[in-house]
Formats: sequence, C-alpha cells, structure tokens
Amino acid sequence: MLGLTHGFNLRRNASNFPNKLAVVDVEQNKRYTYRQFNERVNRLGNALLEQGVSKGDKVAMLMGDRVEFLEFMYALNKIGAAWVPINYRSLANDVEYIVNNSDSSYVVYAVEFADIIGAVRDNFKYVKKDGYICVGDEAVEGSLFYDAMMEGSSAQEPDVNVLDSDLCSMIYTSGTTGGPKGAMRSHRTSLGWIFDAVIGFNLSFSDIMLNPFPLFHQGGSVLSLVQLTLGGTVVLPGPFDPIKMLNIIQTEKATSAAFASTMSNFMMKLPEAELNKYDLSSMRRYINGASSLLNNTKNALLEYFPNIQLYEHLSTTEAFYVVLPFEEIRSKDRCVGLPAFGMEVKLLTDGGEEVPRGEAGIIYGRGISVFDGYYNNQEANEKAFQGEWFTAEDIGRFDEEGYLYVVDRKKDMILTGGENVASIDVEDVLINHPKVAEVAVIGVPDEKWGERVHAELVLKLGAEALKQEIMDWCRDKLAGYKRPRSVEFVKELPKNPAGKILKRELRKKYWGDSDVKVR
Repeated sequence: MLGLTHGFNLRRNASNFPNKLAVVDVEQNKRYTYRQFNERVNRLGNALLEQGVSKGDKVAMLMGDRVEFLEFMYALNKIGAAWVPINYRSLANDVEYIVNNSDSSYVVYAVEFADIIGAVRDNFKYVKKDGYICVGDEAVEGSLFYDAMMEGSSAQEPDVNVLDSDLCSMIYTSGTTGGPKGAMRSHRTSLGWIFDAVIGFNLSFSDIMLNPFPLFHQGGSVLSLVQLTLGGTVVLPGPFDPIKMLNIIQTEKATSAAFASTMSNFMMKLPEAELNKYDLSSMRRYINGASSLLNNTKNALLEYFPNIQLYEHLSTTEAFYVVLPFEEIRSKDRCVGLPAFGMEVKLLTDGGEEVPRGEAGIIYGRGISVFDGYYNNQEANEKAFQGEWFTAEDIGRFDEEGYLYVVDRKKDMILTGGENVASIDVEDVLINHPKVAEVAVIGVPDEKWGERVHAELVLKLGAEALKQEIMDWCRDKLAGYKRPRSVEFVKELPKNPAGKILKRELRKKYWGDSDVKVR
C-alpha cells in the first residue's frame, strides 16, 4: 500500500471526481460532492488543530449515523489523530469505560446524547477541560459547537505529515472477560481490510452503496470508507426500517447494499404486496454480514433481486478472513468462502495443531487485513495471536474444496441482530438479583434476530420469581440489545467435576445435534 492514507485517498477523489456525489445523508437531507465533502473535512481538520487536537490524540465519538460522523473520521485522520466510536445504545457506564480505557483526550457527541455525557464527564480521566464538541441543532454549555467551529476555518489541506503506520481508529469489541477491547488500526491495516472488501465484493467507483450498518461498527464505518476510497457514493439511511430501505434503493438507484442477515430477514418477511411496490432493477451487489443467511432468506433474496451478485463472507473488527464468490452462492449453503485477497486462513486445535479438512478447528488468519492489536491489553493479544496469526475464536471447518464454514464460537459470545454480546456482561447483572443463586447466559436460535440472549437461572432456596421480573431487572442496567429476551428457571445447571458450568450441554436443548451452533 506504499504509504497510502485515508486523507490521501479523499484528496485524490476530490481532484479526480470533484462534482461526483460522495455522501448522501437521508435523515438530514444532506448531499455532498467529493469537492464539498473534502472541503468540509479540511475545515473541520484545521478547526480541530486550532482547538489543540494533535497527531496521536484519540477522540471518542458518540453519534448516530450521520454525515458528520464521516467528516470527523476523515478530519481526524488527516491530522494524524484516531477516532474511537462508541455504540450509541451504550449506557453511561459503558461510555465512561471506553473513554477512559482508550485514553481519549477529546469527546465528540451528538446533542441527543448530552445527558449521557453530562452524567459521567466528571469521571473521564484524560479528557481536556475544553475537549468536548457537540454536534446537532443547538449548542450545549461547556462544549464547543460544531457549526461554530466550521465557520471561518480554512478549507486548505491540513499541514500534518501523516504516515500509513499512524493509528487511524480504535473500535471496541465485546470481551468475554473484563471490559470491551480497543482494536487498533493503522491506515495501512484499515486499507488492507478495505481492499479485501473491494476485491471480494467486486465493487467499483461507479457504485452507489446503501449502508445501514451503524457507523460505530466496523461494518458501518469501514464499508463507508470502502466507497469513499474508490470514489463511489455512500448512502446513510439512518435507523433501519425495511420499507425505508427498499424506498431508498429505488429513489437513490443504489447499485450495492450491505445488510446484516437479520435486516434481510425483516425485508423478506414484508407482505408480497409491499415488496412488489418498488423498482429495484439498479441493484447489482448485495453483501450479507454479521452471520450467514438462513437458506430460505437467501433463496428469497435471489428471487426478489434477480440481477444481484449475492456475497457471504467472514469478517470481524479485527480481520477480513474469507469471501464466497457469488457464483457459488446457490451451491454452498451457509458457507462463508475462500481466503480473501492477501489473506491466509488455517484451522487449529486447542493445542495448535492443524486439523484435517472436514474436521472443526479454531479459525486463524494472517495477512493485509489483520488489525494492529488490542490497545494496552497484553493478555488479550497473547490469547488472540500466534505470531502473525489472529483468531476471534470462531470455530469452522473446510470442505473438500477448501471452502470455509463457521460452525460455532469458542468464546462465550452471542451474536444477536448483528451485535456481539458477551455472556458475562449479562450474567454479572443477573447474579445480583436478590432471588438468583446461579445463572448461565447463552445464545439460542431466533428467527427474527438470528440468535437471542437467553438466561438459565437457579433461584435461591425458597425464592419465587416471574420471568418478566427477571427481564425487567435488567432494564436500567444493560443496553437494550444485551438484555435477555427469554428466561428459563431450572433446578440446577450442568457442571463438570471442577464445578464449571457446561454451556455446551445447555445449548443442546436448543440447537439439538446440529453441527452448526451459530446463526
């Protein structure tokens, strides 16, 4: 990649395609060409420099899916700083953890999150007194106002020497022990992930991509960067609604779109009369993410979008492993594909030995898309890496042709509606319920969400409780997507001789004898 940075790529596209549409923000009805977008990024970058943001700083961002999010991403990268996105569904204590754990010295937030920031700003350890920036329709006392910062700021390229080895982002991923982990990416490894997506999904500068993934996610932020690196157009739709998505595809004449499998499920379950309202003939590429498509959803998509190339793949915040060529989508059910460009993939036992084809093993990958490690977390890095080889602890198997299938997750993680939930986060809340003696949280199959958070509970001797009572206990203690959607009371939990709860035995009740225990 020879020194390429995100700032360089945007500057190039502003020169090559000045009048081409770069970003569409549907909710705010904002549309910017590459010249306009680059000038706004430059104004913001120079304003941030004037406010004291400097190369190497980390800036936490709590915003919804809006064009200003992308402006901050690029502006920070042009001045050598890194953006640290925060899940906008987070509770205040989660926000406090990420801001402090990342050593962020500035916080950018949208006005609708002012109360959350206000509740914990006194607990931020490293944020400067004047290090708060508010984005929205009104100013907030004690914070710089985004619109005011932009007024009068120079549209010239910021004068900062940024290297491809400089940190550009730190996206937090759920941890099975301790708190979330900050996954660091330099410009080099970020662009490696992007190149894998460009090549794997056959994208080009002529694409108009609808991207409903949240921007705090790797999928939302980096898939947007994919289009803006190519010189294509990215469409930010705002909150997901299946009817709205179809309407946007028709109105914007989108040629490509990326959806979590649960989003596709919602769309394909719309009434036939609703589905038949739209002209979707512009669509050429459909990227599935988060988890593999159910066969009935896959077949419905191929029938509804007859002209699409439908892609499955396996990627995480940390690496882009494999992609399934669209020519194989009908013949390879729930398959995630072959190693992506510049990537190698192997399956290992717990002891580090490679497993034969057809047998399950822990998925490891190395190559251009692998991230730069977890921030200040030596223990997590030692667990995740074997030399250059990284694992997110997914379990897979190769078929005879070398195609990869994901069959389980080794780490105690639930993937529900495209969000990763660490079981321990939910268990830590439930075990503090005054009537609960023991708890185990697992993911179980769910037609709507792929998997749902499910809790198995042993009550204290003599205690009685209602299932709804247990779920209500979590309401103000866990973000919505982390709360259990089902509860079961049991007399005891299965354990090994050492007393460890055997979650694989619990899962059998719901997954049966299937060799695939993820969705």
